[in-house]
Amino acid sequence: MNVIEWGSLGQVLVAGLIVGGGIPALFALGLRLLADRTRLAVLQMLTGTEMSVTAIAEALDRPVPAVSQHLAKLRAGHLVTSRREGTSVYYAQATEHVGALVTNGLHHTEHTLYPLPPHHALEE
Repeated sequence: MNVIEWGSLGQVLVAGLIVGGGIPALFALGLRLLADRTRLAVLQMLTGTEMSVTAIAEALDRPVPAVSQHLAKLRAGHLVTSRREGTSVYYAQATEHVGALVTNGLHHTEHTLYPLPPHHALEE
């Protein structure tokens, strides 16, 4: 999802589609990518580390081609980066902001479920 051009009306050309609303619209597109359990699990696993496609697929007990498709979407959305080492491709969160978004979203959800959310219980 490369931002190609900003329009004078706050529109952005993204992957050939005109998206109105500028940065909030792009953020909404990113949230749509996070609305998938597999992609969210991948981003959570990549917190503070990088992993190969094979390692991610094994951890999720999912086929490598399926995980690769999810990673391609995350990469297009600028949520992960990739690097090739020999025949393996390694993925990591694109920025610390991605990690914060995922962590805060999961922590917020814990607050809706528990009187003492697990992430606070760990702090005590």
